[in-house]
Amino acid sequence: MEDGAGVSRARNLDRTVHAVLTVGLALSTALMATGLLLDWWRGREIPHYVLPLSEALARTLAGRASGFFSLGLLVLLATPVLRVAASVVAFLIERDWRYALVTLAVLGVMITSVLLGRG
Repeated sequence: MEDGAGVSRARNLDRTVHAVLTVGLALSTALMATGLLLDWWRGREIPHYVLPLSEALARTLAGRASGFFSLGLLVLLATPVLRVAASVVAFLIERDWRYALVTLAVLGVMITSVLLGRG
């Protein structure tokens, strides 16, 4: 049975994970909605592909809808990875070495998949 401190730590982890997911979803939605509004305003067609990160950033800074769309999708895809990274940090703070190690392995698999999947 968990003590009061254990329950408190679990709640803190839940809050951290919830915050990461909420911020990621909100930011992604805002970026894609901005891209949609820009395309609607300018009477253009919505892009059908995702730009590389550097190009998405450049186009976003230039106010181009395709940059907002791509950046929004990239943020949405990065959100689960950030959630796992936040969990690693939370487990390390809690000194829960076993869960930190397992979660770090999951993070490693996710990052490796992204790097090997470029192609």
